[in-house]
Amino acid sequence: MPNLDWIAKKKIINHHQEVQFRFLNPKYSFGEKSSENKIIQGDNLTVLKALLPQYEGQIKLIYLDPPYNTGKEGWVYNDNVNDPQIQKWLGEVVGPEGEDLSRHDKWLCMMYPRLKLIYKLLSEDGIVFISIDDHEFKNLKHIMDEIFGEANFITNFAVENNPKGRKNNLFVSESYEYCLLYCKDKRHISNLIKENEAKKFFKDIVFDNEKDKRKTQIDNHGEFKQSKRQVLGNNKSNPLCSKSNLDRCFTIYYLSKSNDMIFINEYDTNSDSYLQTEEGKSLVKRGYFRYLGYNKTTKKPSIPLYSKESLIEMHANNSLYFKEDGTIYEKDRKQSMQITSLLTNKKFGIDLMTESAKALLEQMFKTANKFPNPKNVEFIKALISLYPDTNITILDPFAGSGTTGHAVMELNKKDNGNRKFILVEMNNYAESITAERIKIAINGFGNTNPIMSGFTYYELGQELFNEKGNLNEDIGPLYLKEYIYFIETKTQILSQNKEGYYAGSSNNTAYFVFYEPGKSSCLNHKLLKSILIKEEQYVIYANTCTLSDEELKRFNISFKKIPRDIVRI
Repeated sequence: MPNLDWIAKKKIINHHQEVQFRFLNPKYSFGEKSSENKIIQGDNLTVLKALLPQYEGQIKLIYLDPPYNTGKEGWVYNDNVNDPQIQKWLGEVVGPEGEDLSRHDKWLCMMYPRLKLIYKLLSEDGIVFISIDDHEFKNLKHIMDEIFGEANFITNFAVENNPKGRKNNLFVSESYEYCLLYCKDKRHISNLIKENEAKKFFKDIVFDNEKDKRKTQIDNHGEFKQSKRQVLGNNKSNPLCSKSNLDRCFTIYYLSKSNDMIFINEYDTNSDSYLQTEEGKSLVKRGYFRYLGYNKTTKKPSIPLYSKESLIEMHANNSLYFKEDGTIYEKDRKQSMQITSLLTNKKFGIDLMTESAKALLEQMFKTANKFPNPKNVEFIKALISLYPDTNITILDPFAGSGTTGHAVMELNKKDNGNRKFILVEMNNYAESITAERIKIAINGFGNTNPIMSGFTYYELGQELFNEKGNLNEDIGPLYLKEYIYFIETKTQILSQNKEGYYAGSSNNTAYFVFYEPGKSSCLNHKLLKSILIKEEQYVIYANTCTLSDEELKRFNISFKKIPRDIVRI
């Protein structure tokens, strides 16, 4: 696979490892107190690093709407990379091509380390969507293939978000943009599909569609609707028998009381018609119904939509609907419509337009032009609905107006899901627009009812280590204890363990962090006597240790020196 090269690429390939870990400081909570939703203001590169202790390998779905790099957005490159080529970019507004010949290099340098951290946060059965347009599409595809692997590319949606077209092209009025879909590992996605019995994992999606008036019916296997796919009968699309393999020119006999299906080849090449055989006549006398295909336009015999093998499998899965008007349809058990990689506005019952998204924001904030190019909440709901699990955490590192959080809450309200969102926005409107929109949605607006939800608003806090590599004493003992316990156990510290030196126990091991800013702690006999927790093993962090190796072994203690042995992520 060819790799993409650009200015200073070598300097940013591992930049995500050099980003200093910083803590997240909660500022306030809104709505339900038990909510795990987060809105975080801060540079998303640093925030993504800050999320690693709690969420590494845990996020099931990530949506990104990064700068498209049109030259009109005025985004700023701020990543502090120690390289002369990048240092001269810092703090500069990225301008149009011609004025800023390195803007594509800057965009790639900005995106690459963020995508590396996103890869670490994504679960093995996780998926990531990225909206983009022609300005950086080919570059994004290259670096996604490099980081996620070309084999884990699933599809590229073409999204008609402006049916009238945008006048940003001299020759063509552009009416759509892209949305790339990747997974962490297709093998785990396949397992997920099997576990959820979702054979059309990335093709079926549930939408509210006023035009879909198909009647819900019930059989021994639950509810279904008659699909719009006709397997056999009088239609205008199935190929003619005269132009097909004769093995496909069969009729079907079906007995409902025994659910028995029999195939008979009754096509006559001389008369170009279905001639009923003696076997077929005998089946009719026994109560079987005869199904055969005709083309509406030519009035000539046509073949079934699927092969005999496929029909046998579908019948075994109770997926065929035999009607007594001579037609056979598929059963749609999910009451859904099939989605394709071409998302045409309103074709699937969803509004994809940016103009509609702007109108919604104006309704919510009761003011015009609150946000330039918001994503449509119905579009984000559609993407999230592709994931079969409703108890997941969804991350949006370029949160903008907060559409993703709004979509998550509306979906939960609709299907009683337990999805959580993490919204990250670095600009100063993180509170005035992003968080405010979520508040308005929770409280209800216009004709919409309130939503039972909530969130906690965070800002970036202190760095774990200072510029000299020493432990930052301003962070406080609780933050350090929480960090160490996360690193050691991959779990959150319990509220009852936030006081004192005991952090908690996991897998028969007790964890202690003896640390106070400005003081030196020592693991000695006196400190050992103060430990009253009984466990099989102990991991103890302190500045020094005077116990001998034999004593540590006898008491099943693993000593870790502060700050030397604190893992840096």
